[in-house]
Amino acid sequence: MRSLIAITASVTMLLAQVPVVPAHAETTPAAPQAAVQNAAIAAAFKAYPNGGEALSKQVVGLIMSNPKLAPDLVIYMRSAPGLNRAQKLAAEQGLATAADQLRIKAADMRVITKDTVPPVVEDDAWLIALGILAVAAAICIAACSTNNTQAATTN
Repeated sequence: MRSLIAITASVTMLLAQVPVVPAHAETTPAAPQAAVQNAAIAAAFKAYPNGGEALSKQVVGLIMSNPKLAPDLVIYMRSAPGLNRAQKLAAEQGLATAADQLRIKAADMRVITKDTVPPVVEDDAWLIALGILAVAAAICIAACSTNNTQAATTN
């Protein structure tokens, strides 16, 4: 019984050394810039200053060739100062057509804007281990008190 208490105490002391919050280095890398510029996207908008069906087809071609350009396209559309309404509308239609061809449903996706950040999920495995140790300690205490009362009544 003493060995169980010693093991429980040593594991508890080891878990007490685990930091509650994650530790970070003194220097962290710079956050990625929100306005990512892509030369192909900028060239497509410059080639079609009046927007229209041609720009939509160009956007569809860009997104179909590399679907990872879609976020860059949206960021460019939001942040580029020289875009007019016709260009933005044509790019939105092209992006929607590309999403349909890729069978992406926007209703199934979680929308993340520059103002919202997804919550950070912390791994609390040590809390689970601590809870298991607490239950084991309670069982040990209950077993010890039962053994002590039985020993006291037999003596």
